[in-house]
Amino acid sequence: MKRTRKRYGASNGVGQLLSSAMNDNLPALPSGGSPLVWTPGAAGVQNGATAYAANTLNQYTSVRSASPAYDANGNLTADGELSGKFFAYNAEIRLFRVREGSSSGPVVATYLHYADGNRRYKDVAGGAKTAFFHTGD
Repeated sequence: MKRTRKRYGASNGVGQLLSSAMNDNLPALPSGGSPLVWTPGAAGVQNGATAYAANTLNQYTSVRSASPAYDANGNLTADGELSGKFFAYNAEIRLFRVREGSSSGPVVATYLHYADGNRRYKDVAGGAKTAFFHTGD
């Protein structure tokens, strides 16, 4: 049997991907589903889409039931979730710390940048430290 594969997806009126799937001629899973299908999770989905509202600065004022907060520079400072994330920026207005639960809660991630502004590393509390290397311009 020759294997064939077809990829397709659905998007909304502005081209945002709503679902994606890839079919092939392999046998179906015992559950009847395909192992190659992605669909956004059900949390916050209303009629196939997450409810967003934005202001004139193109900042989200609500995502589902959350109300994100921004500083005077327009940077996201809180995601608005009950046990959400709080974001801190350095003097160059680059993200350098993420806390959980409150602006003085435990640090969950720290970021360091090169002098040119490119990210140097991300250090996740209790996890991995990811280094970023940039070449060229």
